[in-house]
Parts: sequence; C-alpha cells; structure tokens
Amino acid sequence: MRWTGDVERGAWLLARLGRWVSVGGVVGDGWEAYARVLHPIGAVRTEYRDDDPAEHPRDPWTWSEVARRLRVPLTPLTSSTVLLGEDEHGEDEHGRDLPDGWSVEPPVQGGLEPRLLAALTSSLRGATTTPDAVTVGVWSGWGALNSFGTVGIGYLGEPPSAEQRAADLRAARVQQREEFERAVSQEVRAAVENGPILEAPWREYVLLEGPLDELADPDWGFDARIGWRRSVRGATRWPMPQLIWPADRAWVVASEIDWDSTIVGGSRALVDAVLADERFEAFEVHPDDVPAAGPSGSGVG
Repeated sequence: MRWTGDVERGAWLLARLGRWVSVGGVVGDGWEAYARVLHPIGAVRTEYRDDDPAEHPRDPWTWSEVARRLRVPLTPLTSSTVLLGEDEHGEDEHGRDLPDGWSVEPPVQGGLEPRLLAALTSSLRGATTTPDAVTVGVWSGWGALNSFGTVGIGYLGEPPSAEQRAADLRAARVQQREEFERAVSQEVRAAVENGPILEAPWREYVLLEGPLDELADPDWGFDARIGWRRSVRGATRWPMPQLIWPADRAWVVASEIDWDSTIVGGSRALVDAVLADERFEAFEVHPDDVPAAGPSGSGVG
C-alpha cells in the first residue's frame, strides 16, 4: 500500500453516509446487506491481568463465550461495554474478572486486527471486479502518525552529571525521531500536517492505494509505513484502516475509531459469506441500526 493524494476518489462514499452513530453512518446507506464483525475480547488468567501483555498474551475469546459465562444476553447490537458491565469492584475500564480465574478485557476499538482483516480479504476478493485497485483510509488523528513520542531516560546506580544527562536526552530524542521517520513515510507525514486528506463530516483520513492481496499479509502495514513499529519487545501492528473500498465501489469495510466492531456493507452474497465464515463472530445489521452506546454515547462502546 502506498500513499495517494487523490482524495476525490472518496467523494462517492461521503455522499452516501447516513446518520452519525448508525451503521449507515460509517459504511454508507443503500447496500444490499450489512454485517457487524465483532472484535475479539482478550482473556488472561486473573493473576496476570496487570502484567505486560508481551509476557502474558491475551487469548482471543468470542463475545458469545463471555456472554455465556456472565449469563447475559447477546444481540446483534450489544456493545462490549454493555456485555462486560462492571466487575464486583464497580470497575469496567480494564475489563471484568470472572469467578473461574479468568479476566476478560474490552476488545480493541478502531480497527480489525491484522489476522482477521487478512481472513476477511478472502470474501472481499470474490465480491469485486477490481481487487488490484483498493483504497485504504487511515484516521489522521492516530498518535502514531502525529508524534515521535516523549523521551525518558533512566539510570542504574549513580546518575551522571547534568551535562551528561542533557547529552543523553538529546541523543535519545534524535533516535526517537529517526524511528518515527522510519515508521511513517514522508508522504503520510506531510499529508497529516498539510493535506490532502479525505474530509468526512466527523473524521479525516489519509489515503493509501494498492492491491487487496497486500492486506492478506498481516505484516502489510510495515511496508506501508503508517506507524507500525518493530522493537526488541515485539511488533506494534497499529493503526489499522478505518475505511477500505475497491475501485468498482462494490463494498465498503469500516472500523470507526470508537467502535468495538467492524462494519461490512455490500452485496447479499458478500455479507452471507462473512456471516458464514467461522473465523468471524458476526451479526447481520441494518443501516439505521445504532449498536448500543458506550459511556461516550458515540455508538458502539
């Protein structure tokens, strides 16, 4: 995927967006069918809940499994906030402790994780005549696209002089800046700062273009240089796209940044394929549906 300044290619989609916080408000009205693909819920043993996920990875659980364990109903419009509710301590920001020694955490908002997006391309490919010409929109507000981060330095033992600390801090800032420039292409950085970007009524997007098959590789974002990073502690595959559509406008995939699910709008056959794919937990929804609001009231929690 490579940056493109041709933001006019998105005008057709903006023209058909429905009411904000509705399904049609993120993928547009007028599709034959719509599917809501739920982002997996992370589960970890309770004793590891506060540990680094790199040391104790979270198991992906379905919402159905969590609903069964909590004995709460799950509908096509349930939000993760409603599903998880508050734990016995009245807390909900970090998930919910279960009585059997597991702790479940809210799903990632704002993007379908790389392995699931890769799986989704198998259905998307057969539903377009232009699989080699796909546009990807990434919200321009992600921190990974806007800053090379803050720098802190720690020392073991006796700290050095003030002069040495200042020199070390300058060197660390240079390194941080270089890492940022490697992770985010010059074209993307320039577009975030000065445009051109696709301006929707409630979001702004940097656009990329390329073949759909690139998204079938869970590592595609490293070459695209949209903020993904590798380090000695592992890899950060984020941000993910908020919008994807082919040149023939046969479908749209949308992951609103505050939503815990991804919406697919397209043909009846495409949506049926997504709903039947056991790799996803998905429900059919409708353009006017508003998945249950979370605390912000912005749609899916």
